[in-house]
Amino acid sequence: MRTEKDNPRKSATAEKPMGMVGAGPLTALIWKNGHQDSGWRYQFSLFRQLRAGKVSQLFRPLDLMYFIKLLQVIAAVIADDGCLSPIETGVLRRVEQDLDQLLQRASRQRSSGNAASSPENSGVDDEEIGRI
Repeated sequence: MRTEKDNPRKSATAEKPMGMVGAGPLTALIWKNGHQDSGWRYQFSLFRQLRAGKVSQLFRPLDLMYFIKLLQVIAAVIADDGCLSPIETGVLRRVEQDLDQLLQRASRQRSSGNAASSPENSGVDDEEIGRI
């Protein structure tokens, strides 16, 4: 009978993310699994930071701009890791550049007064208004 100790797939240490990145109240943990010989697989998890050290996976409409920035940062981190093929790295670099252009256009619109926000999305934590 095999025990967990004999299982070569289990390591003695807990898996840790390769990185943690953020944009505004959003944070992503980036995970890298696999091996140089068999290939690498990247995954990421997202959450929203609330006050008092709590987190949530519920998001607001205004978080979409933070999502875009966070995706740009995730693309850059994975491309910079150096373990993808040149084609995959190039695709991520292009995504990073396209998202940067999108953010710049959105910023110009916001600063010219063309983007309005509704009061319910003013940045008050769900916790503060009794939704959690």
